[in-house]
Amino acid sequence: MNPVIEELAAKDKAITQALSQPNNALKSTKLCLDLANILIRCGKENSDILLGLVYLNDSDMSSPARSASLMTFVGLQQQFNDHYLQHLIAATYAASHLANQSADSLLMYVKVWREKQLVLFVEAAQLTRIYGAKSALHGAKSALRYLNNPALNFNQRWMVLVLCLLQATSLGFYPALKMVFPHLPYELQGAMQGFLRYPGPFLPAMTVTEKDKPFILIQRINVQNGLIWDKDKHRYREVLMANLSPVNAPKLAFNDWQKRLDNATQQHPHTVKLLPVSYPISRLPSDLKHIINQLQDDNIHLNTLVKNIANTPLLANYLKETASTDNRMQLPVRDVKQAILTYGLTRVADMLVLRTLTDRLQQKYFPLLPYCVRINTLCSSIASQLAVMSPATQLAPQSAALLASFYTSPLFTLPALKVRKRWPKSQGLLFSVDSFVTSKKPLHEMAIALLKQWQQPARYQSIVAHSVHFIDTVPHALRAESALIGLSLLLARHWLTPNQLTTDNHVFLVQAQAQLSINNQHIEQIKDHLDGQLFSPLTY
Repeated sequence: MNPVIEELAAKDKAITQALSQPNNALKSTKLCLDLANILIRCGKENSDILLGLVYLNDSDMSSPARSASLMTFVGLQQQFNDHYLQHLIAATYAASHLANQSADSLLMYVKVWREKQLVLFVEAAQLTRIYGAKSALHGAKSALRYLNNPALNFNQRWMVLVLCLLQATSLGFYPALKMVFPHLPYELQGAMQGFLRYPGPFLPAMTVTEKDKPFILIQRINVQNGLIWDKDKHRYREVLMANLSPVNAPKLAFNDWQKRLDNATQQHPHTVKLLPVSYPISRLPSDLKHIINQLQDDNIHLNTLVKNIANTPLLANYLKETASTDNRMQLPVRDVKQAILTYGLTRVADMLVLRTLTDRLQQKYFPLLPYCVRINTLCSSIASQLAVMSPATQLAPQSAALLASFYTSPLFTLPALKVRKRWPKSQGLLFSVDSFVTSKKPLHEMAIALLKQWQQPARYQSIVAHSVHFIDTVPHALRAESALIGLSLLLARHWLTPNQLTTDNHVFLVQAQAQLSINNQHIEQIKDHLDGQLFSPLTY
């Protein structure tokens, strides 16, 4: 058996024993989180195994473990943040187990979860009546009745969706999804599109036909290709999924499929690419790194640079679209070279880094992501406007926006924010990114580390390092720029959650205005200009 499957089965049995003892609530919860980590690791290596655990009935997994496996598959497909997904999986597993235990036992767990602020576990516990449905048919109907209930929040809706799919496993994934789809609220219907591509109507170990000849589908290699077992010729063969048709025939047993999968991997080595691609935030992308090195080269060859940028459509289109709106005549810019000449090399470098950084920061969902995006975007927009208005700074608007984005980037990486639903109350020094949450490592140090990883100039790192301080304590050479970044964050937080500024924040505001040679009228102009961004997204 696959070592990961053995680890899962052992962890599943250990949790079953621990959950039967309410006095072990913390230990049980930790074990649930450990199991969730194993499932996430397993799914990233080969997501077909998660589907096998759910839909091949002879697997050694308990019903709660199967529900957790399906939640893992759904979460990875939807690109949920790993820490958020870990809690979502563990909460689903725990609720499924506790549904069949006494009310007193459940209350004991809920009490502990509330004390530890494990919000997702508490929300899952509210669904135990649905998880406790006796029969598959009754359970599916019961869950479907709740799926579009306005009383459910976002997290609970995904839990109920997974339950609906799980209680209709006899239908298979795709038919069950078709049954559930009309009951989904509008905001979730669009999210189902990825499931049409993968797994679609196919499941691992099912019988498929190619030109009316039956085969066993062993492995999806990617969305377009799969690996089948030809039992007549005793060999594995890679085929286009478009040429296959699913058949309602018995599937292989889980252990038999696992043996076939292991043999196929040895005889037909392949790289599995089924889930949406995500990229680490902590590393400058190689293609952008090459472009940045060219932009910083004193002996730059413009035509070579243009060619390299054009080979990265995301960056090329961004430059052309931005240049089209920024030139005074509002003329469309259709050439990368023209866009580069519009801004100059330094600005182009900062624009490309900002565009790529924004994509990296926003690629994985967690409940407070919309608010992090709002803070990050508004802070960058304010910094850009201040750079235009202030005669005291040499920062270009694009450079100011980039610095502000790096300054607030730790909000997207903090585990403490991944499972919260409410934004921490604005307090302390609003100009300091460190005042958002208490962290072992100050947030501005995390921002500086990211600047280094993305090969940003030492001056940028120094500006961020001093943006958390009052201006009169900052070296003269950095005062204007650090005042600009700190003021941008202070205004963003103040405008999104309007409260009377404390004395310390007011002192910084006055100092920053004096340092940047701007006044209240300039601040009001910026506020009017950015009026469309001054809203706080709802989290539910």
